[in-house]
This record gives sequence, structure tokens and C-alpha cells, in this order.
Amino acid sequence: MNDTELLLPHLRDLARRTFEGDYETSTGFLGLAEQAAFFTAQRKENPQRRDVFAGVPFLLWGGTPEAERRILVFLPSYQDPEGFWEREKTDASLIVPIAVRPRGPRFAEELTHRDFLGALMHLGITRDRIGDIAVRPDGSGAILFALRDICEVVTGELTRVRHTAVEASILANAAVDICPVFEERSGSVASERLDAVLALAFRLSRDKAKELVLRELVFVDGLPALSPDQALRPGVRVSARGFGKFVYDGPAATSKKGRLIVQLQMYK
Repeated sequence: MNDTELLLPHLRDLARRTFEGDYETSTGFLGLAEQAAFFTAQRKENPQRRDVFAGVPFLLWGGTPEAERRILVFLPSYQDPEGFWEREKTDASLIVPIAVRPRGPRFAEELTHRDFLGALMHLGITRDRIGDIAVRPDGSGAILFALRDICEVVTGELTRVRHTAVEASILANAAVDICPVFEERSGSVASERLDAVLALAFRLSRDKAKELVLRELVFVDGLPALSPDQALRPGVRVSARGFGKFVYDGPAATSKKGRLIVQLQMYK
């Protein structure tokens, strides 16, 4: 039995506890494969409702709207998604942003995502307690997202990443200044179908783009894509495992042959 097969009984147990006790439950951070396994099970169980699992409303949250690693939260009867988002913006009761900075910036090494993750694992922190790690391109450290229950360990014991002395401190959500870097891309498509835009974004054939969707490797605003012919609306975030992600800006013009000239913001 693999990890994803073990995951689903655990998720059903969390949902049951929320349903019976009427209190919030949540997982550790889930990777994309785990999220895909969950959504496959959820879609089979309740294809009409994409926000309910085992009879209980849920949402996913990773600390920022762009987060890839996210926790699954089951909501009690008195909680709605809007209330949850508002609470997390002000209180950050589940996921806490932590800034990691070199103590001597002039002598700091060029540190990578792998370096920061390795230093955290060395402290005995398991991967499900740590979400995304955003390394600053200017070499001034990183911002990582952690479950609240291990924040004291990180801030108290993370003092070195490779050979660089660092300090870690909790950030207020308002102080999180991760700004994605984009590369503009445009091109012509026959329609705003997902497979057509995917093919443009990642320079794939339409058949390959369709295959990615059917294999449930494509997410639109954090949810598995419904079908290759799903119509995209401007502003949605699209990601494909192993290829990258982009924001779909929508059509900017129409060619003489009637094709749409669409614009994308590719994450770098």
C-alpha cells in the first residue's frame, strides 16, 4: 500500500470527526500527488459538489493563493470559507510565514530551496509540517510556510543553512512580500479551451496537452481540471505538473483568420 492509499482513510477519519464533533480538522501539508489523489476520490464520490468530501465542506490553503503545497481543512457547520480566509489573514492560526535571513549577508552562500529544506529536515521536522519555501532571488534568505505547532522549533533551532549562519523569525501575513516573477507570452489559439491554451503555454501538441488533463496533472485555480475542453476565464491560475504554471489573461485581439490572440503570464 502506497502513501496515497494510506492518505484517503485518514482524510475520511478527519471528515468524520468534523461531522460528528462539529469542529475544524486539518491535515499536514499535501504535495501535488496527494492533492490529486484526494480530488480523484472526491470527484468519484460527489461529482456535483467540488467543495464537499464525505459529506463535509472543505478547502485547501497553503499560506498564499499561489501555494503548491497546501493543507486540507474540513469546516464545521458554523464556519464558511470566507470566515476562514478572514481569520487566517489576521490570526494565521494554522499556517505561519517565517522569514529566514543570513546573519551576515556579505558572507552568505548562494542558498537553494534544497539547502533550506535539508536544514529543516536535519532538525527532525517532517515534510508534512513544511509548505512552500520561497527563496529570495537577491540572496537575502527565504520565506517558508510552516504549521504553527513547529514554529518554535524553526525559530529557535534553525541557525545554519549549509555553512551560512541564519536567523528565523515569524512574519505577520501583511509582511509577506513574495512577489512572483512573470514572463509575458502571447500567441494564437482556436478557442479558449484549456488544452489549446496549455499547448500554447508549454509549447506542446494539442494531443499532449489533452493527455495531461486526462491524467489529472493539470490544476485550474488549485482544483483538478474538469476536462480538456474546459473554457478558461481571464485571471485563472493554471498549473501542469512537471511543466510549470501561468496566469491566463484572456484574449487581446482576433486575427484575420478568426483565431484568438491570447496573453499569458508565465511564472519564472
